Order: sequence, then C-alpha cells, then structure tokens
Amino acid sequence: MFAASILLSLSFYSHLGLPWIGALTFLSYGLLRKEKMKSIIWILLLTLIFSSPMLFHILFNLDKLESVLGLKVGENELIEFYPLLYLFAIIGLLKLKVKGIESRSLFFFALFIGFLPMAINYRYRLISAEGLLPVIFFAGIGLERCYDSLCKFFKTKKLKSASVGFYLLFCFILINFFCPTISLYNTLIPPHKKKELSFYLRDSTIVNSLPSYKKHFRPLEVSLYNEDMEELIGIITKNTEKGDIIYSNYTYIGGLLSAFSGRANALHTFYEVKVPPYRVNKIRSSKLLIWLKDPIRGFDGVLRIYVDKYKFKKIAQTKIAIILINPNAPKMKPVKPVVSTPLALLLLFCALLVICYDLALARKRFNNLPKSSLE
Repeated sequence: MFAASILLSLSFYSHLGLPWIGALTFLSYGLLRKEKMKSIIWILLLTLIFSSPMLFHILFNLDKLESVLGLKVGENELIEFYPLLYLFAIIGLLKLKVKGIESRSLFFFALFIGFLPMAINYRYRLISAEGLLPVIFFAGIGLERCYDSLCKFFKTKKLKSASVGFYLLFCFILINFFCPTISLYNTLIPPHKKKELSFYLRDSTIVNSLPSYKKHFRPLEVSLYNEDMEELIGIITKNTEKGDIIYSNYTYIGGLLSAFSGRANALHTFYEVKVPPYRVNKIRSSKLLIWLKDPIRGFDGVLRIYVDKYKFKKIAQTKIAIILINPNAPKMKPVKPVVSTPLALLLLFCALLVICYDLALARKRFNNLPKSSLE
C-alpha cells in the first residue's frame, strides 16, 4: 500500500497528466475487483496527502496553464498501427475468454481505461505510443498462450529448458527486428493536407536506432542524440560556463542541448505553460545563439537581423547550425528552492527505503498473481 501511494505521489511531482492516469487506473481496478476497493481508497488518500504541496502549487497556478486537458498537438496527424502487436494481444484476449478473467488481466483492463482520457488531445499517443502499454501486456499473455499451444502440440505440460530458451530467443528476435508498421500521416510537402499511407516490415526500436538500417522517417521525428548534436554540445560547454543561457530557433532542440550541456534554456520547453504576460527578451538574455539550418530554406534572413541588432559574433559553424556569442550577456538568477537539495535527496532516499520494505513484506505475505506456464 505504501509503495503504491509513494510511487503515485512522486509522479505528481514530475508530470501533470501521468498521475491522473494512474489514479483513474486504480479506481477502475477497484470497480472491477470490489474486494480491493478499500485498499485502493487508502492508497489514493495517502497519495493526496503526500502530493498535497504539489497539488496546491498546481491549483494556485491553474491560470498559467493553457488547458487542464493539455494541447492539441501536431503529432495527432500521424497514426501508426502495429499488426503483430495487436495479433498477439488478440490471442491473449482469447486466452482470457477460455480460461476466465484473472486478477492481473483485470488490472490490464483498468490500465486501458486509465489511458482513455488521452483521446481528447493526444490521440496519437493513445493509439500508437503510451496508450499501447495495456496492449503490450495482453500481447505478453498472447505469447504465453502460444507457448501453451506448443506444449499441447508436443503433448507435454512443460517444455525442456533448452526449448524454452529457444522460444524466448525466437520471440526476442521477432519483436525487436521484425516489427511491421502501417503508418498514415500528412506529407511533408506543403500544404501538408495530403494523407500518405505506408507500410514498413522492419520498424522496431532496435532497427530505428541503427542509421544504416533505418527506413522509416516520420514527419515529426527528432534524433535525440547523434554526432551533430554531440558537436554542438562540445561547442556550448567550451564557450559558456555555469549560469549562462543558450537559445535555439528550434524549441525542442534547444531543450535537448540545454539538458546535455547543463546550460539554462531561454525558451520554455512545455507549450502547456503560458508565455509570461511581461516581455522577456530571450535573444538578448542569451550567451549563445544556436541557429539551426532549415532543411529546405537553409539559414534565413532573421539571423542577420539578430547579429546586427544584438551584436552577436559568429564563433562556429557546423553542418546543421551556426553558433553566435554575445560576450555581454547576463547570467541567470535561479529562484531559491523551498526545499534544499540535500533535504530533497534525503526524503527521496527514505521513500525508496519504505518502498523496498513494503514490497518485501508483500512478497512474504502472499503473491496473488496466477503462476505463468513459462515459470
């Protein structure tokens, strides 16, 4: 109970939407298994107590959010469907129909219900991203049913260890290298209204992480880290120090460079937060200006205006960006935290101890999950 409430409370301190998905999942699970409702109510009450400082902070600053339900984002124009994943999920659901609904399966249903509010403004994430989590769990049950079918075919209750290892290796290769994907999205060519349907046979995470094998390039895809970014980070750390501010004409790239270089970002990363009502000169406040080249137009004329107006000097140029410096830029002045860093770390360490202790007790008392046939 304490482990669940602490983990759910911590999510309130790190994300605006995720904890509500967790809370709705718990409530749905309690409605599906009424004997668990009392424990779930206690978990949610403890969560409200532990996360009350953050909840009050959000409540007092609701006017600074664009919408309590999030924003409609461009990624909703992209829909991806993974036939293999849904095939195994359907097999898993058929197993439930044959063997009856088990406790862990009910939680997967509750998790699916918890993700449903994402359909309001985050349709793509529900269908093709985070919302796939319960589908993945059901697909896991489907893989287990395939194993049971193999045992039935070979007329045995349990395969030998070598056969189980081969089956698991086969599943690993199948999932990580052979991952068919059906994609539907607006084309990159203006006016961006034409829908484009495509099919990719190998579109797994591993394949997409290997540039020489990658075939599927999505319209809103951004590489988190590559040689070009590494070069920019090196230039930033060499020409700035702690307290300096950087600016990029691509918001998310600016956030990435800020995270990896340890320098403050002049732009707000989350569009869910409103722009301050008072004017902030982001360019003049920045020590470095990282201006990325547009894939089609190259470097536009706005850059020359900033150079002339704010006296920036060019210090480097890479394949993807021009880097300018403002020697007279001010330093950032961070707000003093209410809770000091050492105290925050101590509280997190204590929370970790309680979580581990609570989970250890639960393992000793009982384990109500049905045993897998693969165990």
